[in-house]
Amino acid sequence: RSSEAISKYVRREIRDLAKTDREKYFSALEVIYNHTQEEGTAIYGDDFTSYTELVALHDSSVYGYHTQNFFLTSHPSFQLQIENSLRSVYDDVMYPYWDFLIDSRLGENWAQSILYSEDWFGPANNTADTDYRPTGRFKNVAIPYDPAETEYPDAIHGPYGFLGNGLDFNPSKYLQRTNNFCGLQATMGFADCNYVSHCFGNYTSLYDFDTCVEKKVHAFLHSMHAGFFDCSVDWGTYYDDNPSVTIQRLSFFANIIIQYSVDIDLYFSMDVPSSCTLGVDTVDTCLATSSQFTSVEQIDALNDTYTLDLMQDWYAAVVDIDMSTYNGLYIEKIDDSTSAWDGKYIPKGDDLTDEDKIALNRLLLKTNLFFGVSGPMATGAASNDPIFWVMHQIFDKMAQSLRLSPNYNRGNLTWNNHGNDLDGENWEGTTTPFTQRIFSNLGTNLYPGTELLTNKQLWALLKPDGTDLPYVYDQFLHWGHCDFDPLEGVTPYPTAEPVMAPAPHVAR
Repeated sequence: RSSEAISKYVRREIRDLAKTDREKYFSALEVIYNHTQEEGTAIYGDDFTSYTELVALHDSSVYGYHTQNFFLTSHPSFQLQIENSLRSVYDDVMYPYWDFLIDSRLGENWAQSILYSEDWFGPANNTADTDYRPTGRFKNVAIPYDPAETEYPDAIHGPYGFLGNGLDFNPSKYLQRTNNFCGLQATMGFADCNYVSHCFGNYTSLYDFDTCVEKKVHAFLHSMHAGFFDCSVDWGTYYDDNPSVTIQRLSFFANIIIQYSVDIDLYFSMDVPSSCTLGVDTVDTCLATSSQFTSVEQIDALNDTYTLDLMQDWYAAVVDIDMSTYNGLYIEKIDDSTSAWDGKYIPKGDDLTDEDKIALNRLLLKTNLFFGVSGPMATGAASNDPIFWVMHQIFDKMAQSLRLSPNYNRGNLTWNNHGNDLDGENWEGTTTPFTQRIFSNLGTNLYPGTELLTNKQLWALLKPDGTDLPYVYDQFLHWGHCDFDPLEGVTPYPTAEPVMAPAPHVAR
């Protein structure tokens, strides 16, 4: 009897790479961000994919990659696609991942992570002095510009013609990244390993698992890098005058405002320009504006109850989506028939007086109605930022752990999706934008076909102990600064309910 050996390469945490391997990775990534598709293909061959093509694919108006199960198959597929491109530049390049859970220990100083070194991805705490552009090797990364919407017809375009979002009124031609929010250095850091353990032990379906991953672990990854600037209100001054509101509470609301700014017209009456002219318009002349008010001073003149009424749709949406674990700390619905605010959502906190809550509500209203602009991390064009390509493998690693664990894979892992009625979300019947080619050029025996794959096929090809996936992760034992083994504490099969995850313990 003969058997065939399968060779796979190892994905390692970026800090664990040898310096020469890490520099080769960054050099290859620079090539992808400095060559057009035509240039790259001519030099490096058909496996090369320019960042502009990858941005357009992620910024799709056709496919819905987020807030449902497709996240678990689409993002590993994106990673394979750029990995092919990296290997077209250097065939022995090491493709790392970033365990940002390690950096959760930095807390409010998260922007001091070594990943933000100039010779790595560049700073996150950029200011107006650099036009919020990260210094270093990725300073001159351009935003794909397609004003006629002919080069990338299936991507979402902003009013200026850049790939991004229909409410992205940022006229910058270049990548911007900052933790600055309207003059305040937002301090909310990364999720930690406890959220990872929670997702393993508290899901009852694959959709529940994905929801936990996206909302509790992925959470604010994008908004904390996107920032919010050119605002009409100054949050730094507000915090100096109202320190009792706390920097953590303000950072929570800052991240929420960034995430909801892409749909601001769903919650407030807004006039939204359909187009802006690059080189002519600015944020002063072309921006979504309130249909009811013309200045922040008018908000100051409103009575307290009316300002609360204007915010209710926004609060309700935030509570409903349940992003991160902070909603219950910072927003509440008053259930008191004797209160003038009975039945209304309002900022929460025993440390706040009623006057503090009303003042904070007024600040949030002003910021939403007279808002600023963000970097591309706030939009579907998030992969315009090179750091995007190392921050998402941790979710693939979580999904692999779930599938490999005899302890947790006995829950309901059927494709019980609750999608957004976009292409690529179903198990079968609709296809994704990914082909077999992304698997075939990395050492497997698959035929390099061009047929679009379904999620059923992707899920099979992404099977971590299968023969088709060309990589393995370095380990599943350490998640940030915690030791947590998903394969630990195995109980006999079958079990009626998923087994609760053991509490992680901090590695010494």
